[in-house]
Amino acid sequence: KLLPGGIKLEKGTAVWGLDHILRNHHALTTVANKSKFLPGMGQKEISDLLEEGLQRGGAWVDDLTDPSAPKRIYEVGMGRVIGVDQSGNPVSSLLIVVRKDLNSVTSAYPVSP
Repeated sequence: KLLPGGIKLEKGTAVWGLDHILRNHHALTTVANKSKFLPGMGQKEISDLLEEGLQRGGAWVDDLTDPSAPKRIYEVGMGRVIGVDQSGNPVSSLLIVVRKDLNSVTSAYPVSP
C-alpha cells in the first residue's frame, strides 16, 4: 500500500512492515511490554490508521541510532483512543517509523502524547 508522501506500507517480515506491526502491536498478540492497538483493529484498520496519521501532517524527526538504516520518526495525535500503552492505559497518539533509504514503514504503534 502506498501511503501519503509516497511512503510504502509493505507486508514485510517479523522484524519490519505490516507483519511486524501485527505480530507486536495487535490487540491479541502475546508479546509482552508492547503497546497494543484497540481490539477489533486488524490489518485494514491499522493500515487505514497509518494513512490517516500521515495525512494529518506534523513533523518528522530523524533517528540516527542505526547508521546502517537511518529512520524518520513521526508522532501524531489522532484525537481519539487508538490503543493502550504497555501498562494498559488508553493512548491517542500514533508513532510511525520509516526507513529513509527505502521510504518504507518499519514499525508503527500507539503511544502516549
